[in-house]
Amino acid sequence: MMHGSMLEGEELRIFEELISRFDSLSEAQMSAVGVTLEWSAKDLLAHLAYWERAAAEQVREFEAGKWRAKKRTRAQIERINREVVSANRATPRHLLREELILARLSASTGRSFPRIGPRHGIFFARNSS
Repeated sequence: MMHGSMLEGEELRIFEELISRFDSLSEAQMSAVGVTLEWSAKDLLAHLAYWERAAAEQVREFEAGKWRAKKRTRAQIERINREVVSANRATPRHLLREELILARLSASTGRSFPRIGPRHGIFFARNSS
């Protein structure tokens, strides 16, 4: 099992580096569109948090024997991405960062951690499950 723990260690190292790179950016850099033609680094942070959480939820459902395949079209995925980015443009970056970390913990431990939630300004795509 050494190989598995080596992979987990490498995955953790890469995740920590990702968080560190987001942390190294100024507010202006986080908000500047340029990561893609339409997204900023902050938009990417919201995107990663959403999909990390969605993946963790699917793994938990699978392990509980309750998983149903969610086949989405490219158009559906693009709509979800637009909604997540749009809904989180005004969300403070520290909340998006915390949501990504909680989503990652959820994925890596199999435990469910509460979302930061709409009451704190983070919104997720509606009916995207």
